[in-house]
Amino acid sequence: MSTMDFHATAAALALALRNVERPSCCPLCLHNFAFSLEQDLGALDELRATGHDFWNACMGIVAAPRKDDDSSLAALENHFADMTDRCQTRVHFLHDFGPHGCRLDQGSRLYRTFFHSVFRCIWNALTYGDRAVSSLVTTHPQRGFNSKRRGLWPASIAELFPAGERETVSALVFWCTQLFSLHPLIIITELLLIARPIILPLLMCEPEHGRLVWSLVQFLDPVTSACPRPDPRGPCLWPGGQAPCELPDDWLLFPCIVKEEYRLGWTSRRDGYRVANKFLTFLRIGLDSGPDDGNNFTRGYEEALLHTFQRAAIKFHDDRSTGDMNIDALLDYVSGMQWRLGLPATALDNDFLRVRYASRIESYEDIEFSVATPIFAFLELQQKTRSCCGPDCALPMERNAAPGLPFSLCSRCKFTRYCSKACQKRDWKEHSTAGLKSTYSHKQLCPVFCRLLGQPGLSKEYKEVKDFEEAFFQPEVCIDDHDLDILLSIAMEADIPSIYKILVTRLVRAVLLL
Repeated sequence: MSTMDFHATAAALALALRNVERPSCCPLCLHNFAFSLEQDLGALDELRATGHDFWNACMGIVAAPRKDDDSSLAALENHFADMTDRCQTRVHFLHDFGPHGCRLDQGSRLYRTFFHSVFRCIWNALTYGDRAVSSLVTTHPQRGFNSKRRGLWPASIAELFPAGERETVSALVFWCTQLFSLHPLIIITELLLIARPIILPLLMCEPEHGRLVWSLVQFLDPVTSACPRPDPRGPCLWPGGQAPCELPDDWLLFPCIVKEEYRLGWTSRRDGYRVANKFLTFLRIGLDSGPDDGNNFTRGYEEALLHTFQRAAIKFHDDRSTGDMNIDALLDYVSGMQWRLGLPATALDNDFLRVRYASRIESYEDIEFSVATPIFAFLELQQKTRSCCGPDCALPMERNAAPGLPFSLCSRCKFTRYCSKACQKRDWKEHSTAGLKSTYSHKQLCPVFCRLLGQPGLSKEYKEVKDFEEAFFQPEVCIDDHDLDILLSIAMEADIPSIYKILVTRLVRAVLLL
């Protein structure tokens, strides 16, 4: 397909997708176009610049509220069957298998092909190539949302939430619960990278929170003929004794949910795990993340997730056919729930304990700890958090009124950032620090940060706590009691992991008893 054909097709599709309730679009032609976008990065880049109407129409389709009932989806199916029959193209891109193993013949439903294709188009726009917004956020995290991407889609955060922020997130979670495509969860993961301060609080609201947890359980722990009880789909494991969602009536046809050797089987199964695992990993360690984001996400759903995460970790550690899969996130989530619930190791599956030991992932009780640990956690938190440090501000970079400009850093310590000169002046003078109760002005804290980061071998660029601790305790590093007291004080009040705060308290008590 030539560049001119791409533009013409995108323009026609933009018109066809305007009616979000009844799009006048052939699902098979859209499936063809979504696949073609992945084959021509140059045309995709051009379309990001000139095809805003198409991308906005796609977002409008997936953000529109949908009713979770058979009659509504049946009406969509009949509508798209009519669109396909009336299509004049007749040159459809047909595979033996369509989206994630669902056949595009009578075994597949056309409305699923349509929505899977729309999500796939959005995924291409957000992720493919160096000019995609996800790529730029990853390589230049301290820049504004749009930075130098003048004219490229998305031009603003608002274009990613066309129905309103809460409504868009609710619609995306709805499509996750339909299970026929992994791309709704992929898009949520990308939005977590691009606009975390906006989307995460909405994902934590009910009923979206419970529905998303339920979807993750289905992707991580598919049904097999030998599935032991308790079944994670059983209502006994969900709050209130009722699962947040019901399985679609034909869920046994979804290869990413059911392991069947005669279908695409483990290929799709691995895809389901990878997508769910990527979401869980980004939730813990992504930009603007707090150290307890992962633990907060599992709170209230421990019975279902503790079982599911252990089973998935064991499966992907032991099954060589699944390839090299990273299970660190699952191991850490289980350790967090174990510590929070006060469970002994004997409460966990013996095979899981074997896997955790083999993977050398510490339980919370085995963490090696020193005074450098909370300081590192505070530095890491400040590095990841891109919001304004001004008193009573905390404006996220994603809501910056000038998205082409990054927040300015303090010229001395290069540690704090501000959305405006007014916030910077207030922070310098006022005895208040964003997120802290301590009565420190930045005029007091700035020299402490400068002295800390000016020590031989110390910097805020360390990725692992062990490397920072090794540098911290070198003989040439000298941090006086005054600075150490302030650093520990602000670290204890910051949003560092709760376990670190408990361990600091224990350490102080031990010192006082000497």
